[in-house]
Parts: sequence; structure tokens; C-alpha cells
Amino acid sequence: MKSLDTKAIRDFAYAHAIKTTESSSDVGAYIKTDEIDKYTAVIYFESHLKGYKNWIWAVSVSTIGRGYTLSEVNLLATPDALQPPKWVSWVKRLEAKDLGPSDIVPYIKDDENLQTTAVTLTDEEKETLQETVGENIAIERERVLSPVGIEKTAARWYNSSRGPMVTSAKISAKTCSSCGYFIPLQSRLSLMFGVCANQVSADDGRIVSHDHGCGAHSETGIKNSSATWDRDRSIRY
Repeated sequence: MKSLDTKAIRDFAYAHAIKTTESSSDVGAYIKTDEIDKYTAVIYFESHLKGYKNWIWAVSVSTIGRGYTLSEVNLLATPDALQPPKWVSWVKRLEAKDLGPSDIVPYIKDDENLQTTAVTLTDEEKETLQETVGENIAIERERVLSPVGIEKTAARWYNSSRGPMVTSAKISAKTCSSCGYFIPLQSRLSLMFGVCANQVSADDGRIVSHDHGCGAHSETGIKNSSATWDRDRSIRY
């Protein structure tokens, strides 16, 4: 097969690449030729076009008899070129702060964080739950957290501001697991997490890890000390 990598074809492609730009200096040196088939080749040149650092010109040329015809001229990004970040589906980039009071998240049929379940409550459990929280509560669920969902949830909570790595936890004398205000969760996540019920804690009503901690621990401080304010130690102006 006759090679299409000839000086004549390169000169032809170079001339048409220059016609595409406003200045001949925008087209740099020849890089290579890719022969697509016996009639078509793509010739590459360096690009000096402002704003397109590490991009290259790609000129597609076809042969017709003894002559050539231009198919197209493109600018292509190399691996080192500045490009926008990879597109991420809204499902993966959606955050709690993105939702307004009236927003509704579309139903996700194949959500990896959930799995279907056949587990239902007994009549006695339903009656107890309804008496506790009201008649209209949804007491049966079509789906529950999957192993993937549990793992991702645990990682998210543990690495949050209510895990063991924040300053309050590092300097706390004791951890949440030994606090009287710590309420363990009733699920597989109970092995790592519970809910804080201390009204004077910044974490009140929030999920905290067993090894989290703060200054509002129920068993720290001086025991049997008076809760009455000592006037003699008050600041006087």
C-alpha cells in the first residue's frame, strides 16, 4: 500500500491548518502522521494558539486519484492540556446543602446504598410504635441500607466533625461511649455510633462516634462540687 506519509501531504495539511487560524504562527512543527486506511490520513502539528497550551492540530486528509482533499481541521487536547474536570452525575455530587425546603430528590431505582427487604414489624411492634410516635408513621420500609450504604455512612460519619479526629475529641478526658448522655443506635452502626442527648453539648441530638468526646461528658469535672456561683470568685468591675 502506498504510504500517505509524504512531504506533499504534510505541506497540504499544514497550509490548511494555517487557513483555520488568524496567524500562521499558531501552527507549529510537524509531529506525526496516522494512516487511517489507504485513502485517509491524519496529520498532527504543534499548536501555539494562545489559551491552548499542550493542544495539537489534527488535519484529516483524503486522497482522490493523484490529488488530496481536506476533510477537517481540529484542535485536540493532549494528556497534559488544561481541561475541565470529569463530569460527575448529579446523583453523586448532590449534597444536603443543595436542597431547599420544597425540593424533592428523584427516585433512584438502582441505588447501591439501598437494598430491598422483606422484614416487617409484628402486630405488637406496630402497635407499640404507633402509640409512641403517632398513628400516621410509616412503619414498614421497602428498602433499607445495603452493606455498601452502611460502609459509606460509617466512613462519612466517622470522618466528620463528630468523629475522633476533631480537637474536642483529642483533648477530652473521656470518650462518648462512657458518657451517660450517649444513646447507642439500634442497628449495625451501633458498633461505632450513638446519639448525644446532652443539651449543653454542641453535639446534642446528633450522631457521634464511640471515640468522640467533648467537655460536656457526664463523668468528668470535680464530683460533689457545688453548682452555686461563688460570688467571691466573680469578676468585679
